[in-house]
Amino acid sequence: MHRRFPSRGAVQTAREESPPQRWLVYIERTLVAIGALTWVFSLQRVVDAQLDKVPDQIMVAGLTAFVLAALLHGLRRGFLSVPAVRMAFLLLMVFEMSAAVWREMPNRQQPDGEHYLARLSEHKDIMEFLKVQPRPFRFEMFQEGQSVNLGDWEGVESSDGYLASVSGDLYDFIGRDWFRHKLMLNTVYTVAKEQQRPEQVEVFSDRKGWKVFRNPDASPRAWIVHDTADIESPKGSVEAPPQPEACEGEETVAFDHVGMQRTRATVRLECSGYVIFADPLLPGWRARLDGAEVPIYRAHGALRGIAVSGGEHQIEFVYRPMSVILGAVLTATGFLACGVLGFVGWRRGELLQFTEQGRLRSKAAVEEPPLGARAAAASREGA
Repeated sequence: MHRRFPSRGAVQTAREESPPQRWLVYIERTLVAIGALTWVFSLQRVVDAQLDKVPDQIMVAGLTAFVLAALLHGLRRGFLSVPAVRMAFLLLMVFEMSAAVWREMPNRQQPDGEHYLARLSEHKDIMEFLKVQPRPFRFEMFQEGQSVNLGDWEGVESSDGYLASVSGDLYDFIGRDWFRHKLMLNTVYTVAKEQQRPEQVEVFSDRKGWKVFRNPDASPRAWIVHDTADIESPKGSVEAPPQPEACEGEETVAFDHVGMQRTRATVRLECSGYVIFADPLLPGWRARLDGAEVPIYRAHGALRGIAVSGGEHQIEFVYRPMSVILGAVLTATGFLACGVLGFVGWRRGELLQFTEQGRLRSKAAVEEPPLGARAAAASREGA
């Protein structure tokens, strides 16, 4: 007895009409469109004299899209095997990363490049001095040439450096009075080769000529006020900030913990007032006063302020941005959906597999003979 299978034409038709194949075609076309639009848009800007030349990163991005489309097309048509495509994906990823950062991260043997690693390690004496100073505080550094985020590298807070973004409130706050407002951010120390302001006091110097100057007029990390001259209600609130009381006496702020995502301090006030923290007010920060969540008021247009009654209290700031929480939920949902869809596809026999020739095909569409062929085979067997 012989079992009939679909002809080659029927197999080819089933393969081309299967949903996975159609999705690969859509992805290929999308990648080609992205690459073409990237190059056309860049060349148009050069023609319009908006750019001197097309940036290398843009050209590499367009080229990467074209190569990805070619690899998927070769895999779908059977010109490339699965191992070859996997290796090509890996090499393409390495190429794209190296091409995108070769200017910012040159080889250390390149004489005219910025050698960031060496610059991050040339101030060991300065950083060792700063690390043993009482915290919290911030420092600034007047560097020659391209600056580096030395504070982030050494684990010491700084008031300047490279950022992915900055809030408009903080940008305006610094721009109104660069030197005074940097001092308000608890910039206690300045690292430079020469004194930057007459008030600065030299407290340390290394063998390379770098010096550490203390700023005696720098603001503490937090202070207490009993007026609303520089206090604004939270964004979206129509209620005016509560009026504090006027009083005299010894009032203190003592920090129990200062971290990137959590700050905790114990405060003591003679009467009601505001505790202003020299930290930027950004979306995602939440405040608790003695364990109860309270609103954060805008102080000086960009800093955090908490309304506190008289007595001893504990204030805690926690960074819980909704964007991160939502991103985690979406990521978990995506993984769960992939698992469910994979299990359902496996149960239905629709998992994709590759033939010995490397062609992508549907297991159900190729291995299962058509209904008419199965009926004919059954009739012959009965005869």
